[in-house]
Amino acid sequence: NHIVVWADRAGLQVYIHAIGDRAVRMSLDAFENAVKVNGKKDSRFRVEHIETLAAADVPRFSQLGVLASMMPIHADPGTNEVWVRAAGPERTQRAFAWRLLGRAGARLVFSSDWPSAISVKPVDGLHSAVNRTTADGQPAGGWIPEQRVPLETALAAYTRGGAYAQFAEKTLGTLEPGKFADIIVLSENPFQIKPLELHALRVLKTVFNGSMVYEAAP
Repeated sequence: NHIVVWADRAGLQVYIHAIGDRAVRMSLDAFENAVKVNGKKDSRFRVEHIETLAAADVPRFSQLGVLASMMPIHADPGTNEVWVRAAGPERTQRAFAWRLLGRAGARLVFSSDWPSAISVKPVDGLHSAVNRTTADGQPAGGWIPEQRVPLETALAAYTRGGAYAQFAEKTLGTLEPGKFADIIVLSENPFQIKPLELHALRVLKTVFNGSMVYEAAP
């Protein structure tokens, strides 16, 4: 706790890597303590990963203003058999609980966790967030389907969420006058295809700060 207090007092943004329910609770406790000691301010504390958490800690993210920074690709059912056995049935109910946290008012931030993940591609993360299936649609209906999120929510977490998490919402995260022109052009409109086809989207062009930095071969 004293390290978080010291770092926050020094003006550093603090984010803690926490995978299991105990680690998540310890992180939230540390952030809550820092607010009590240093006073409430725009610290934008973050917990990274949050692969599972206790039910009692779900509302604390919103209450404390702590960002839930998560990596949807880790919920790919093709890679979590060992995870499920290790976590057990009770913890698995709240595995990668994006929808649960979002409904409780937490601000979601999505990213890739590369190179510790099976894919660096955001479209694979979108597919996992929206469907909670493998690329070939297994299991039918999704793994723990009640934690799926709408495409709008997933896109916002990858864009606006990421910008807000790094205090960059005035220049990044959305396409608005005065912001950096960071744009990708996709092969199809993700809102006009079937959710199970999200993983097949291709990036045709990438514009970074107004300059073309990538263009797919014809």
